[in-house]
Amino acid sequence: MKALSDGKVMESVPRIMNEAEELGGPQCDNMSLIAMTWHDDNPGDIPDTVSTRTMPFDAVTTQMEGFGRGKRDQEDLSEDEIERAIREINAAIHKFK
Repeated sequence: MKALSDGKVMESVPRIMNEAEELGGPQCDNMSLIAMTWHDDNPGDIPDTVSTRTMPFDAVTTQMEGFGRGKRDQEDLSEDEIERAIREINAAIHKFK
């Protein structure tokens, strides 16, 4: 991905996620991105990062944005919209069985 090719992962990742959220529009509900650097020379601790230098060997870590931090200006889905979404999901599942 060209956006990560400059080696500035800590600057590129938030920018990529913001762009993905914007492109996804109001229906976007799930985004994931995994990025890493090798032999990173960033000075000191950077907020919202995980460093394997200080993490115990058998440790596992996950970072998630909490629910409710996003925009909540849209109405709840109607029963018909929920049923339609379920039908679409089931159709996609059966299509690739």
